Amino acid sequence: MSLIDETADTRERLMQAAIQQFGARGFGSTTLRDIAKEAGIKAPSIYNHFSSKEELLIAATTWGLEVFQRSVLGADDPAAPPLHRLEQIVRRHVLFQLRHVEIAQANDLLLEAAALQGIMPSETVDDLRKRMRRHLDLVTGILETLHTARAVVGAPNARITSLAIISLCDRVVTWYRPQGEFSHDEVANAYWFLVCGMLRL
Repeated sequence: MSLIDETADTRERLMQAAIQQFGARGFGSTTLRDIAKEAGIKAPSIYNHFSSKEELLIAATTWGLEVFQRSVLGADDPAAPPLHRLEQIVRRHVLFQLRHVEIAQANDLLLEAAALQGIMPSETVDDLRKRMRRHLDLVTGILETLHTARAVVGAPNARITSLAIISLCDRVVTWYRPQGEFSHDEVANAYWFLVCGMLRL
């Protein structure tokens, strides 16, 4: 299924198409013509919005990360009980991965490839990684609050546990098949059950 939202403006459609094409083909094998075709515009029109393929990569990667964080973290209520907050973040993370597979699969891959090949300036890579740490910092803080409230003795470091939870949710796209027997909600329920097991709840 295409990631492209036909109701979006041209710039956003180009970023959507770039995520899809770069994720599927790789940065080096994707041409601006490929991206323009996917976005439904003529290739020269790209230069009305982006000066180069590299600039489009940066914009698309940033856009993908913002969409993820808005969907997964944007609804977090700091006033809610910490266990409820964690449950909702885990569920939203899993559901995002399943509903937006192109973004989920492409973003980390593109960021690492761009950093390794020197496609993105190092300060841009650092900025994107700092944005990504917002998710980790939020989950870590919630777990620290839970540990304190429950007076947990001998629990693993909250940062390590947060990394394990986020990695678990990230990797759901490696095995899930839309045509398979499990619904999105069933998978989200199962992943929350697994996280509860990790935390011995």
